[in-house]
Amino acid sequence: MIKKIIPIMVMIFVLGSGYAFGLEVGLTGGAMSKKIDSGFHYGLAVTTGFMVPMVKFEIELYKMKENVATVAAKEKALCVGVKFRPKLGSFAPYAIVGVGGEFDKFGFDFGDYHKFTFIGGGCHFFLMDMLSIRADIRAMHFKDMNKTRFSAGVFLHI
Repeated sequence: MIKKIIPIMVMIFVLGSGYAFGLEVGLTGGAMSKKIDSGFHYGLAVTTGFMVPMVKFEIELYKMKENVATVAAKEKALCVGVKFRPKLGSFAPYAIVGVGGEFDKFGFDFGDYHKFTFIGGGCHFFLMDMLSIRADIRAMHFKDMNKTRFSAGVFLHI
């Protein structure tokens, strides 16, 4: 499963970013909440810069714990977003907007995906130039429900 997704993520990432610089790779985890139930998720996020300063392109893949996956919520998700992130010393707040899809099994039949849009924000706190801690909140809008996602992570800046 992951072996199929990684090449596609890399291809979308390289084509969408135009010119890759300022690469960030991080591990994330957090809580997902909605009216019906809530649960934990964990995943991988990769971000690169555009030619435009302070604008970043992010792709994120995360998996929810199986006990929270219901008919309305799939087990895995793939998100793509555009992030505006100025760096103010060791603190870098950001706003992000994007789209994504939840799925159980990756494939090119996009009718099987539970699609959503999201908007959110957060901040990176830089421990050193190459290492940061990220806190993030995102409001996710599905056709039939809304979710709020809280996450934190550790990022390596290359």
